[in-house]
Amino acid sequence: MGLIDAFAKDDRAEIKMTELCELIKAGVKGELLMNAVNCNVPHQYIREMASGNKEVLLSEAGKQAETDAGAYGLTSAT
Repeated sequence: MGLIDAFAKDDRAEIKMTELCELIKAGVKGELLMNAVNCNVPHQYIREMASGNKEVLLSEAGKQAETDAGAYGLTSAT
């Protein structure tokens, strides 16, 4: 009797439901990321999708600063 004979064809392992959910989430996340890469989605959108946070572009950051200054009644010196 060898080592292979010690394992049955369909052995089962106990796993907690929370661990199973985390494994499934990680698998789905990897699948979605690979689909996005294969479909040539811009990297910014892939990073936003993976992290869940919107990235602020430099051009948008300047507009946001102008909007914030306008809200406070501030004007630029130039």
